[in-house]
Amino acid sequence: MTTQAHILIVDDEAVTRTGLQRILSRAGYAVTEAPTAPEALDLLRQQRFDLVITDLQMPGMDGFELLQALKQRGAQLPVVMLTGHGTMETVVQALRHGVNDFLTKPYRPEELLQVVEREIARYRKSLPPGATEALGIQLSADQLDWLDRLLAELRAEINARSILLIEGNGSVIASKGALQEINVGALAALVAGDFAATAGIAALIGEEDAFRLNYHEGETYNVYSAQIVAGVYLLIIFSQEIKLGAVMYYTRQVLLDAQAILERAAAATPPAAAPTPAPSASAAATPATEAPAPPLDTETAGDDTLYSLDQLMESGLLDNDLLDALDKQFQELWEE
Repeated sequence: MTTQAHILIVDDEAVTRTGLQRILSRAGYAVTEAPTAPEALDLLRQQRFDLVITDLQMPGMDGFELLQALKQRGAQLPVVMLTGHGTMETVVQALRHGVNDFLTKPYRPEELLQVVEREIARYRKSLPPGATEALGIQLSADQLDWLDRLLAELRAEINARSILLIEGNGSVIASKGALQEINVGALAALVAGDFAATAGIAALIGEEDAFRLNYHEGETYNVYSAQIVAGVYLLIIFSQEIKLGAVMYYTRQVLLDAQAILERAAAATPPAAAPTPAPSASAAATPATEAPAPPLDTETAGDDTLYSLDQLMESGLLDNDLLDALDKQFQELWEE
C-alpha cells in the first residue's frame, strides 16, 4: 500500500507556514514545518519526504542554497519554490537550479494543490516499485552525528568515491562523497532488490540466512554493499585502484557500530499509525464539514489552556475591531 505523501514546508514566516499547513493538511497530506533551511536539512536526514515547498528569500541560508544542498546530497526530491518577487530573471534562475515549479505569492489554494499533486505523482512514478514504503526508524541528532562520523572516517580510510547509508525505499540516512549524478532513490531500490535476489541464491545452496554482503566489479568503479539491519544498507562506491580486501577490513567495525545505533533507534521508535490516502486536488478544494467547537469554559480552564479560534470567536472575547485590523494586516502581507 502506498504511504501518505509527506511534505516539508520551509519558510521563516510563521503566517505563511500556517497557511500552507492548513491547505495541505485539509487535502490529506502529512505536513512538517521548518522555519530555516538548516533545520529543514536536519529533518530531511531524519525523515522521508515526497516534496519540499520552500520560500526563496530567507535569512541566512536562502531557498537556492537549500536546493543546492539537496542536490549535493543526491536527493531527487521535487522542490516547489515560493516568492513574493517573481521576476522573470528569478524564475529562470530557479529553473536553472533545478526547481520543479515556481509559485508567486499570493497564490490560489487550488493552484498550489494542483502543483503539489502533479509533482508528487511524477516523483513517485519515477521510483521503483515499493520505494514509497518507509521503514520509519527515527534517529536522534546524536545518533545521526555518530553515523555521519562513521561514514566520514571510513571514506577517509579507503578513499571511496561515495559512501551511502540508505533505506530500500530511497531515503538517505547519511552520505559522504560525490552524489550529484546518482539517482539515489533508484539506486537504493536496486540494492534492496539485489539482496532479495541473493537471499534466494543462499536458500538454494542450503544457507540458513541470506547473504549479508554483495560485491560488484566494474570497469571503472566497484560497488560493495552490506545489509546492516532489515531494510537498511551500506553502499560503498570505489575505484579499481582500491583493493577489496582493504574495503572489507575497514568496513567490518563500521558495520557493527552502525548496526548497534540502528537497532537502538528501531527499539525506541513507536509504531506508525495507519496512513490516510490523500484525495485529489479537485476533491480537496472543497472544504470538509468540521464538527462544531465545544463551548469555552473560562471558569474551569487553567492559565495555560489552549483554545481554537472558533471557540474564542463564539465566546465573544475577541473584539470585532481587533479582528478587522488583523484581517487588514494579513491582506497587506499577502499583497506584498
